[in-house]
Amino acid sequence: MGYELFDKMTRSFTAKISIRRNGQIGFSKGAVNKFGLQGQKFCKLYYDSDRCLVGFEFTNDERPNVTAKVVEREQDMFILGKPFLSYYNIDFRVTRVYMAEKDEESSLLFIDLNKFIYESKRTEKKK
Repeated sequence: MGYELFDKMTRSFTAKISIRRNGQIGFSKGAVNKFGLQGQKFCKLYYDSDRCLVGFEFTNDERPNVTAKVVEREQDMFILGKPFLSYYNIDFRVTRVYMAEKDEESSLLFIDLNKFIYESKRTEKKK
């Protein structure tokens, strides 16, 4: 087998989810591609307080007061998560990035809030 030219230097392949200091919850292009999230219009949010897990279920069916609108951009997608984060008292003063995982039993994407892979070096948001 010969060499294969790598021509994807500007792409992201790591499936990450970030909780941003502005209250957005972002999904990397790697997560969008890995989990087939392209074209999804809405997201339902779940919280497991015992295990500190946040779950995400994507759908094209809008449900008032239940779904968050998905904003899809070329480099990523995000939802406005401030009401969810505030309700469950999830700290978003600094941006934290987590590995996206999939629960095979429930089919939810999820992050473990106890296992962020890095946090932003920018200053904390003032409350």
